[in-house]
Amino acid sequence: MQLLKSLSEIQVWALALGCMIGGAPFILPAEMFLLSSGAVGTVLGFAVGILVMSLIASNHHFMIQHYPICGGEYIYTKNIFNSKHGFACSWFLLFSYTLAIPFCATTISLLLKTVFGMASYGYLYSIAGSSIYLSDLLSTYGIIGLGAFACSR
Repeated sequence: MQLLKSLSEIQVWALALGCMIGGAPFILPAEMFLLSSGAVGTVLGFAVGILVMSLIASNHHFMIQHYPICGGEYIYTKNIFNSKHGFACSWFLLFSYTLAIPFCATTISLLLKTVFGMASYGYLYSIAGSSIYLSDLLSTYGIIGLGAFACSR
């Protein structure tokens, strides 16, 4: 089966950039990295992250050139190793993508507090020195629900 090219290069670039960058890179440096690592440590951390993401992107580019069919990482792993490895790879990707959703969605409450000055209410509990509020959970689950609704259409 041959893939149909329906996206322009700029659309593919925008999609890839949007998938790589969540909300955390805009909030965490000021909240966490700068305070503990300083400016030089933060820049070095971002440089290492850029290097790793560039290696991953170049590997994906190489694999797309050699296996231009639907299936992504499953096809790459199956063709290089075997179908059992491809199966395991697919399940690990499913778990990692599923677990990434709540982690990315929690940046919404940080964004609402930082940018819009939203007040936290409904204290629930503390974990690792951070207080968890009902307003944080509602905003996080609201964004997850909105995303699920948008994807179901």
